[in-house]
Amino acid sequence: MFSLFKKKAPAAPLWQAHEYLAVVEEGLLPAQASARDVDTVLAWAKDRWDDLELGLFQPMITRCLAQEVAPFYQQWEEAGEIPRSLWLALGAAGLLGIDLAEAYGGSEADIAITQRVLEEMSRQGFGGLASAYNIHANIVMPYVQRLGTPGQKEKWLPRMALGECLGAIAMSEP
Repeated sequence: MFSLFKKKAPAAPLWQAHEYLAVVEEGLLPAQASARDVDTVLAWAKDRWDDLELGLFQPMITRCLAQEVAPFYQQWEEAGEIPRSLWLALGAAGLLGIDLAEAYGGSEADIAITQRVLEEMSRQGFGGLASAYNIHANIVMPYVQRLGTPGQKEKWLPRMALGECLGAIAMSEP
């Protein structure tokens, strides 16, 4: 969703860069914004993280990662594999498809909550998981939701929200 910067984003934590992009793309801040404008936007974005809805999700995110990821993450890194059981646990906890339509198993919550999950994974040092989560929840699922046929949406999105199937991207060169 936020794949191209109209201007180099300021060096900032992940949530700030994403919020900065959202504001630029929504036209609330011109791409040629001054440093002062960027600071204003980042302050606005930080205030969004303190929102009540985000406050309700944060303990669940932290607890889920502490119980389901932290004890095993080093083993997964060494094996080069994240087990399917984790994706099922994330789906059962409601952490996949957070901003997805309810009709497809999501919560229709603000994308900021999905970004909070990603930020927390990164903060705790779960870089590989954060990358896989980002591809699944922030790239593939939104593409299917916005561009898929009704049949594709009905077939794939509920299963992706539950962690039963995983979104991935494959690329090749000609």
